[in-house]
Amino acid sequence: VDVLVKNWIPTTLGNFVAGAMIVAGAYSYFFGRLGNNVPREEHKILESARKSMGIDKEPAEDKEEAMQSAVV
Repeated sequence: VDVLVKNWIPTTLGNFVAGAMIVAGAYSYFFGRLGNNVPREEHKILESARKSMGIDKEPAEDKEEAMQSAVV
């Protein structure tokens, strides 16, 4: 019982508090106010999302390419 009260409980509470502070600090640094985050423009976000999903071309260009590859 002495080990539980003098060692396990303070250690566990300390790990919870320190872990929460480290995780919160890391999230704040990378995604929040502590980091040097500049808001991105919406068209750049949409452009990069389309590119990451493989939709980096306009729909009209895709139709023309499909028509050309179907003819060949």
